[in-house]
Amino acid sequence: MSDKVDTAVRSMKAVGTEITQWENRKQYVENEVRQLTQAKEALKAEIEKKTSDYAIYIAQRDSETKKQRQDVLDERAQLDRDKSEFQDILKQFKKEQVAFADKKKEVDNQNANYEGQMNSIREFVIAVQRASSLIGL
Repeated sequence: MSDKVDTAVRSMKAVGTEITQWENRKQYVENEVRQLTQAKEALKAEIEKKTSDYAIYIAQRDSETKKQRQDVLDERAQLDRDKSEFQDILKQFKKEQVAFADKKKEVDNQNANYEGQMNSIREFVIAVQRASSLIGL
């Protein structure tokens, strides 16, 4: 019976040791779970912050892009208006240039006519002077 008691006591001690080991393992696992949960929460918070920061960044970039696109469209519209205005000015200039060329041609023709008349008058004066000198006046 003493053998049985010794075996039972040893079994009890072994069971007690094994229970202590399992409790230690349980405590270790609980600590590990707590640490991993904290790490998970920290990573989740960091991911949420970075996601939020990225969303803000994208919204700013989108806003800047829309503003730049609108600026380009406004500049294009202004260039189109300026182009139209320039073309109107160019048409007016061409009309004035044609009118000036016509006027110049008219003035050149008048000058040629006046020059012809002056030559005719000079010839007439010379003819009259010759006639008067022949007549003796």
